[in-house]
Amino acid sequence: MKNIMVAPSILSTDFAYLGKTLETVNRSEADWLHVDIMAGMFVPSISLGTPVLQAIRKHNKKPVELHLMIAQPEKYFEVFLNTEWSKLQCMLRPAFICTAWYNK
Repeated sequence: MKNIMVAPSILSTDFAYLGKTLETVNRSEADWLHVDIMAGMFVPSISLGTPVLQAIRKHNKKPVELHLMIAQPEKYFEVFLNTEWSKLQCMLRPAFICTAWYNK
């Protein structure tokens, strides 16, 4: 039997109520919290910056998978890794950069 894990994304939340969204996720049976970082290259939207990410980390109790949909993820690795994310994902195109950096 496959182990199914649930990771709700906060991308569609009303960010005026981000704290309430995180409380709901914390109380839920979700396994992870999924956070998309977008900079307008792979998708037309732009999403969260590092100050918001740090606030999420302070108030969230679930492991977090951080999904980088940005052109040069290596520029931000130190910032993201210093905020203790549980899982870091990159888009396929720059994935080789993520792998090379991680394997240093």
